[in-house]
Amino acid sequence: MKALRKFNELFVEFSNRNFIRLDWKNYEGLDCHENCVLYHDFKVYGIPKNLKEEEKSELWEGSTKSLVPVATITGTLILCDEILRRGEEPLLVCDDLDGDLEYAMSTLTFTEGLLNEETGDPYQNVYYLDEITMEEGYKDDYELKERILMELQNLVFSFLHVSPDLIVHYPLPIREKIQKEEIKDERVEKLTALSHQKVHAVINGMFPSKEDQEEESSNVLPFGERYEFSEEELSLIYPDDNEPPYPEEAKNQKEFELFLDHGYSEVGNSRLLCLRTNDWE
Repeated sequence: MKALRKFNELFVEFSNRNFIRLDWKNYEGLDCHENCVLYHDFKVYGIPKNLKEEEKSELWEGSTKSLVPVATITGTLILCDEILRRGEEPLLVCDDLDGDLEYAMSTLTFTEGLLNEETGDPYQNVYYLDEITMEEGYKDDYELKERILMELQNLVFSFLHVSPDLIVHYPLPIREKIQKEEIKDERVEKLTALSHQKVHAVINGMFPSKEDQEEESSNVLPFGERYEFSEEELSLIYPDDNEPPYPEEAKNQKEFELFLDHGYSEVGNSRLLCLRTNDWE
């Protein structure tokens, strides 16, 4: 049920690590994984219209006890510019840290080429919006969520002092719409295991080890070595790169429309939404 909003101002609190450890004996410089990929969250509160003077004073001192929690923004700022200047690759750094970040960076690099050296600019800083999680009572308040989304770029700059060139978000699919996909994933997992057996057999035939020769002397062959894949099964194991990660009917249309209305666009069929902040006014 949508709550009745009794405020017309928001208060945002920034949460991030507030310490750093320095080794007294060894100095190896700063690690890009820790200092160039910044995880954090913003806590969003509503400021009640009828605050007492005492509560207003507490508010300006940073106290949130009189405020109404409405949302939490979780995200990651990826400082591609700084990572590259330190001689590392943003995509590889993100791959080490998180699968979602790796997918986003890979999509931006290869699908549309926004971070590609030949077709785009790899020095662009990226903000990965994980989620805007609305509190109970405000989950259906899309006007409030829209207002928070509109302020996102300003919040990142205000708290992290970097204006991202690209803001990206990967909306999760509607759960009940992807049950068929999960059954398909189980099948793909089994077919992939058979494929690995077949590949293993080919490699062993080219470079046999002592153990492989002993196995070969037996009359037992792994099932995967003898299995013949159909064209449909091969397409499941090695899908088309342009195939979306989940089907159109599993899209959260409200979520997509919210972002598309504010300048975001889908990168290919990746389901990744991207805003080029320099193009948006």
